[in-house]
Amino acid sequence: MNRIFTILLAALIALAPAFAEKGNRQRKGGKGGACKADIERLCGAHKGDKKAMRACIKANADQLSPECKAKKEQFKAKRAERKERYEKVMKTCEKDVQQFCKAEDERKQHSMRCLFKNRDKLSAECKAVLPQKRVRKEK
Repeated sequence: MNRIFTILLAALIALAPAFAEKGNRQRKGGKGGACKADIERLCGAHKGDKKAMRACIKANADQLSPECKAKKEQFKAKRAERKERYEKVMKTCEKDVQQFCKAEDERKQHSMRCLFKNRDKLSAECKAVLPQKRVRKEK
């Protein structure tokens, strides 16, 4: 019995660094990622105050690490791409929005939601530019 316990304990000790590294990889890819350490270092005093935190990050943008700056540029590019796709959908589907979404709130996100709800009734042009599935923003 002691021998089995010793073998299991040795195996756990041997595998501990691998589990720790896996946890670190998961954290790096999570919220904050490349910028988390920079934000904590530069703006940690503003934790909990989103408005002050944004202002602090903007004021200290030149002090961010190259990895964080690259991540921010990547984020901006993805945002611009999504905005471009959205505008294309709204322009192409303008008649469909007027026809099926009048009762909906006039805000943009509600028009898109309405288009997804009424996908089977939309014109062929609108269906062609509408994404296959709706991607919800993670909170």
